[in-house]
Amino acid sequence: MPDEKGIKKVIYKAYKFTMPALIEKIKVDAKSVSITTDMWTARNGQGYIGVTCSYIDTKFNLNEITLTVNYVRYPHTAQHVAESLDEVFNEWNLRDKVFTITTDNAANMKKAIASMSNIRWQECSAHTLQLIVGKALVPVKALIMRVKRLIKFFMRPKQSERLEDIQKKYPNANLENDELLDEAEKETIDVKDTAKYLQLINDVSTRWNSSYLAWVRLLYLKGWIKILFNVLSCNMDLDSKKDAKRLKQIMITDDEWDLIADLTEVLSTFADATEDLGGGKYVTNSMRTPMLMEIIKTVTTDLANNQDSDEEEDDVFENNDAEEGQDSTQNSKINEPINTFGLLDEVKSKLYKNIKKYYPTLFTESLIPSILDPRFKKLDFASEAQKIETKRHLQELFNNEKVNYQNNQAASSTQSTTQSKSSKKRKTLMARLSKANVVVINEIEEYLQLPEIALDSNPLM
Repeated sequence: MPDEKGIKKVIYKAYKFTMPALIEKIKVDAKSVSITTDMWTARNGQGYIGVTCSYIDTKFNLNEITLTVNYVRYPHTAQHVAESLDEVFNEWNLRDKVFTITTDNAANMKKAIASMSNIRWQECSAHTLQLIVGKALVPVKALIMRVKRLIKFFMRPKQSERLEDIQKKYPNANLENDELLDEAEKETIDVKDTAKYLQLINDVSTRWNSSYLAWVRLLYLKGWIKILFNVLSCNMDLDSKKDAKRLKQIMITDDEWDLIADLTEVLSTFADATEDLGGGKYVTNSMRTPMLMEIIKTVTTDLANNQDSDEEEDDVFENNDAEEGQDSTQNSKINEPINTFGLLDEVKSKLYKNIKKYYPTLFTESLIPSILDPRFKKLDFASEAQKIETKRHLQELFNNEKVNYQNNQAASSTQSTTQSKSSKKRKTLMARLSKANVVVINEIEEYLQLPEIALDSNPLM
């Protein structure tokens, strides 16, 4: 069995062997690359930055490579972030290949990318969706804390084992909530396999979709939780009586159960979009606008024009301050059942307004990735005017790219010919350009006339 020093040595050798091979692979395969980067703070208070490189190779395969996880010295200013990224790019010989960098909405990250020449910043849509959801859930903050407290009760080993025992004894107690679980999870429930009984999922504010996933599981286990409460109440031993009393104190009301169920239905679309847009093994940029339009449809209500002020900062729910027990005022709020009347509509209204805040309109530029994707190229989610303008813009981009390519080809050719040959060549080139325009128009039209492919198809193939 190798010791710690031996394992470190093996890892170091593997790193020294693999990195040059990856650098060469990117050099050969990639014309341009997209970078995804994020910063976080470790438990010791030190800041780290992770950098991932994505590109399409010559065979139209999507590649993703984790380049590094580096320490970033404090303060985490835009300058320090930019310097850290430049060090990574230089180490990997990538500086001239980087086309876009995707980050969250933090001001220092956006400013850092803006300071880097010939690189475009792109917001992380999955992160933005989580900001939208986090801000919209502020009206139900007390409910969230009450639910967290209930979940925390069942995260303890003793209560977790009791919940598992109840599932074994009453396997059909969840029938009314069976639709909440996907097929994969349904298959794991087997009375003969004690390792596959479902437990509650902890709600962690920094984890994407955490509240949604925690609530779905809580609702699914609702029947067993209520049975367990009755069993504990009927038992005569002191330990059971004590736990039954505590569970009664923290149990949410029927109205609160109903509101949680309604909220999960609303948030399911956001959860799906966050998961899909957060993928790294498939194309996501072209999916963003169609998904946003579908989300807007789901939350558009008669409350959409509600003009309530919404001045929260972008870091709502991004830190850990909103945890149970943060102050006496919050504790007193979660000890009392909340009045659920009107809260669902308030959350929907805030979801709608937050979407319009972060995505006020569909820009033609944002539709280009979608029209280039054979799954979405009809732009059924856009207006007719937007479709026409996007098609015109695509034609313009394509024409410019074609002309630039031909000009570069001409510039690289030999200049040692005679004036007559040079003149003839220019005429030939002009003729070629003239014909190329027709080809370009026909090629774009031909592509757009082809039927869309299935959503589960690979748009690169």
